[in-house]
Amino acid sequence: MNSLKGSDVRELHRPKHNKKLNRYKATLKFLNTPEKLEERSRIHESLKNCKPGEELQSIFKILSIDHECLELIFVRIRNCLAKELKTLTDQLKIFAFGSIATNLALRDCDIDVYIDVSSVQLQSTESRRSQQKCDPLNRKIFNRVYRVLINSKHFLDVLAIRSARVPIVKCKHKDTGFSVDINLSCPSSVDSTRFLQALVRTDVRIHFLLLFLKIWAKHMQIVKYGNMSSYCLIILAIFYLQQPLENYNNLAILLPIKKLQANCNEHLVQGVNYAFDMESNENKPCLPPSITTFELIKGFFGFYKSCDLSSVVLSPYLGSAIPRNDFVNDSINFFEYQNQLLTTSQYFNKDPEQLRIDTRLCVQDPFCLTQNVAKSINGTNTEYFEYCLANVFSVCQNNDNMIELYEKLIFDLHDPFEILPMKVNETKHVELSEEDLNGKSEKPQQLDNEKQQHVSFVFTPSRNDIKAIIAHKDYSQSLDDNLQIFKYWSKCYTKAVEIILSQLYRLELNENSTQQEENRSPIKDSGKCEDIKSWFISGSIDLWTSRYHQKTHDRTFMEYHMDQTERLYKARAQNPLYSVDIKALLTLTVAMKYQSIELRLHLPNDSSELILNKKHPLKRFFNMLKCTIANFSLKEALQSSLIS
Repeated sequence: MNSLKGSDVRELHRPKHNKKLNRYKATLKFLNTPEKLEERSRIHESLKNCKPGEELQSIFKILSIDHECLELIFVRIRNCLAKELKTLTDQLKIFAFGSIATNLALRDCDIDVYIDVSSVQLQSTESRRSQQKCDPLNRKIFNRVYRVLINSKHFLDVLAIRSARVPIVKCKHKDTGFSVDINLSCPSSVDSTRFLQALVRTDVRIHFLLLFLKIWAKHMQIVKYGNMSSYCLIILAIFYLQQPLENYNNLAILLPIKKLQANCNEHLVQGVNYAFDMESNENKPCLPPSITTFELIKGFFGFYKSCDLSSVVLSPYLGSAIPRNDFVNDSINFFEYQNQLLTTSQYFNKDPEQLRIDTRLCVQDPFCLTQNVAKSINGTNTEYFEYCLANVFSVCQNNDNMIELYEKLIFDLHDPFEILPMKVNETKHVELSEEDLNGKSEKPQQLDNEKQQHVSFVFTPSRNDIKAIIAHKDYSQSLDDNLQIFKYWSKCYTKAVEIILSQLYRLELNENSTQQEENRSPIKDSGKCEDIKSWFISGSIDLWTSRYHQKTHDRTFMEYHMDQTERLYKARAQNPLYSVDIKALLTLTVAMKYQSIELRLHLPNDSSELILNKKHPLKRFFNMLKCTIANFSLKEALQSSLIS
């Protein structure tokens, strides 16, 4: 939503410990190492001296490897491998794949090699052939290749990684100094590379887009430390290129893979069709002459910054996003996916491996439709990726000079709490001034005399919350509606907290109307809050300890937790280990302009020491309440009329 700027839903307090903040600090430290500062100086000078329009080429000369040079290096490594492995067979076929073959290699790249060992396969009986078909990694051949290389004088630091999804032999080529990853069991890597090679060759702007994204992701430490592979990043770019361009008559640059395969003979590799046609006039990528590489780069960041990827599968095969729920119980109407499950099952002679949809991001491989190339990205790294997208937009909005802009995109980081709100944060008690609430000051002031009187946390609207409200209430995206959106958000979450306490935790709630009336007037007059809700809470059974919060695809958040409540109540009602005597005051304070809510648990007299013990029922209750609110789905609640 363009009208809702970062300051509208800005983080009001900084938590003491936060994984996303740690990622930001680690990247900032990395970018300020002597090596990176020297690299930035070289980039700065190169950009300053380059011709207008050649900024990217000047960056690539420093940070990427010349493709022709890399091809010569691969030839040397290939010849050396063939010579060393000649004792196994003289008919080995050795292929380069990955960045060295697609012309997307950066300075510190590895050499990815696939060796076709089919000529070495032990050939005797039909049963052995069948066994090899079921297990494409012939372990005897893998071990023989490993032993040859470990005894070679031309390869150093040889290591066999057998536990990976695609087992590889890692080593270092002594003569060239390049690290080499040898794959013996996944020929599809070569065919995926063939598609990327064809795409990169179609237009230099696509080539520059993909190469710049790799450089950006490397410097932001999204790839490697962010659990995102370079391949996943490239697939995200491919999916973006398949989407309509708003300012170009909704034209899509790249056709879905399904259309690129429409008139091709099948090219099956381990049960997967890797055929495509990108050369015919109707299938060629179509880039308007007026669109610049920078527009493509900025468009990529803008597209994913505004996407809610939590509930969809990005499918480059179809060129569209599919609701994840459609994959549940094999109910999806996706013939090619169902057919591929069958063909791969027949090839490997075992039950098919379904597409994993229980991950934070779900990005389907363009050809192998059962493979989620983003499955290794965890929650913290997803949030960090979102921060990096927001950071790019912050850089773009504050810089018009193209020379400075490219440098800052690669090397600059903004404070994450200025550009990307978090949903739930634990805070110490702070008193915000009117300037704080209006964005003029962000430094909280500690009230020492209240340090031990309560614990609290503050949560703010997430982007998904805002989108859900706009869709539900049919608000326009104008600035005039912002206040109404935030006001409705605060009412929804006030009701949600009440439902969690009374229905999920089965606590008895009694409104503290006296305190609400006493506190509302002076605070509201001073402009520090819009509303206060206060309850006396009490309970005798612990229904929060060991509660699970994983997402499900067949039930809503509330349905899942209500089932847990019933199960926990039956098991704990007569169990003295879960008997508690909770009595406390809970207040919920909505900040001025409805942009945040503070939930405060007032500690009973003389209990401040006890609450520090993590086993204390109040401590367990408070921690679980934060988790439950953080995982609450406003979109589901509105759709199910739980909150009206």
